Amino acid sequence: MNCQKAKTIQIAGYLSSLGFKPTRIVNNNYWFKSMIRENELQASLKVDIQQNCWYDHGLGEGGNILDLVMKMHGMECVSQALKKLEEKCIPSSFSFHQHEKILLKKRTDKIQKIDCLNNKALLEYIQNHRRININTARKYCSAIYYSRNQKQYFAIGFKNDLGGWELRNKYWKGCIGSKAISTILKGNVSCSVFEGFIDFLSYLQLYPEQEDNCDFIILNSLSNTKGLLSIIGKFDSVNLFLDNDKAGKNATQELIKTASNTVDQSHLFKPFKDLNEYLINRIIKRDYG
Repeated sequence: MNCQKAKTIQIAGYLSSLGFKPTRIVNNNYWFKSMIRENELQASLKVDIQQNCWYDHGLGEGGNILDLVMKMHGMECVSQALKKLEEKCIPSSFSFHQHEKILLKKRTDKIQKIDCLNNKALLEYIQNHRRININTARKYCSAIYYSRNQKQYFAIGFKNDLGGWELRNKYWKGCIGSKAISTILKGNVSCSVFEGFIDFLSYLQLYPEQEDNCDFIILNSLSNTKGLLSIIGKFDSVNLFLDNDKAGKNATQELIKTASNTVDQSHLFKPFKDLNEYLINRIIKRDYG
């Protein structure tokens, strides 16, 4: 097998043949729990089945199927990856896609009710686990009651610009509907950008005076970074509060290279991973000295 032939193998099909199944499917993007890193709870490795490429958001790296095989098996040269692929019987892209389409049709997500944020379990999560002020959370979030495969669930919901809902509770995070950024635009000259809505709420708690003096964009996923560029050009300054991990730093550097009005503000919450971790640490120090 040569490199050209190897790159025609569907990455999602190869992963399926190894027993890895996507935890969710959004359009052409198949999300897997990373098989490169250990003990991942939330799927962060995305496979674009149209482009046949992958990107691990936790690692901040991606590429073609050969890159993935080398990462998975700790290989240092392409010839080893080619040999590994030859050893494995890869299902055809047709059979894989047919299988996944059936899975997608079987899974049904349906919102049953959108309510004020009064659910005791959700309030306990946002106030005690995330240390977010309840009134702040209620202003921007709702309680979403939904069904998935005929089972009933509830979560804190934060609406995005395409009408989808970003969902969080103590045990799970995900999305119902289309994945997209969330914008809160009031006509200010400056804007602040966050990876997720928990960091956005944390920022409002840390800097309440900024709520009316700044516009806000919540990416809801680093994969939405490209869509940000068409929005931020009109602002005098754009403050980036992306995570202090490899993926967040890479996204920040790419934005700074592309848009001259962007400023990296992640130093404000170092050495913590994100604004919420920083907020929690500050409250613990305040309460317990």
